[in-house]
Amino acid sequence: MKSDLDALMQARRLDALVVLGNAENNPPMYYFTGGGHISNAALFKKVGQKPTIYCNAMERAEAAKSGLKSNSIAERCGGRVGENNPWKSSWNRASHRDAPVCMAHWMRAILWR
Repeated sequence: MKSDLDALMQARRLDALVVLGNAENNPPMYYFTGGGHISNAALFKKVGQKPTIYCNAMERAEAAKSGLKSNSIAERCGGRVGENNPWKSSWNRASHRDAPVCMAHWMRAILWR
């Protein structure tokens, strides 16, 4: 099924898949990661590309066990290493601490690069 994912996405005119949440008790995230202790993660799968998972810096080694490319949320959001909360980024300051707006900026930067 994973090998058919790009064809299925193209047939349904999907440019990307986004899966949010923990790797445990979350069937879509478990499907991609195989489980493990990964919490509050974001996984992006673009057509023609391998999935990438964004997680807390402390969980990057656990995410790497999935075989997926993994990145730290804090580093991607412009925060400092160890600042694992995506809402503590420069986008958060720009969006006046509006968490949904911050997350929208963050996802847009990932999906449109």
